[in-house]
Amino acid sequence: MKLLDKFQNTNRLYALLLFPVIGILLFAAMGIKDKAHFVGEMKQIEQLTKLTTQITALLHETQRERGKTSVYMYSLGTRFNDELLAQYQETDKLRDKVSGLLIAFNEQDNKNNFKKLLKSVIDALDQIPVVRRDALALNIPMLTAIDYYSDIKITVRDC
Repeated sequence: MKLLDKFQNTNRLYALLLFPVIGILLFAAMGIKDKAHFVGEMKQIEQLTKLTTQITALLHETQRERGKTSVYMYSLGTRFNDELLAQYQETDKLRDKVSGLLIAFNEQDNKNNFKKLLKSVIDALDQIPVVRRDALALNIPMLTAIDYYSDIKITVRDC
């Protein structure tokens, strides 16, 4: 108290209020930090939700492509040629969109294990044109082509 006796009354009041004000500012800063972290997590959840819906749509289109490919290959190229080419365009639209989202999400994520899973999904999606070319030319067994489309579903689901 001897320290406070040296100050005038207004300065004493300021000195006494200094510590509570500092405490309030510290608690406010911690609250702001927590809210900013929460907002960051919510943005990541929003991106994951968008990615999930696009991946689901892509899986649906690849499974439709699998069915049309099997009919095309079973008929030795006499049936579903036009439908298969139209299906390729639908699948390609979604594949490009999902690949872009995966690459963007991959660049933001810091977990190495998740990066490996995303890379495997991107690599699997990049093989679609090769399987298509071989299926249209009837250069691969039908079961190999169908297994490829089934494996895409498993690879994406594991991600």
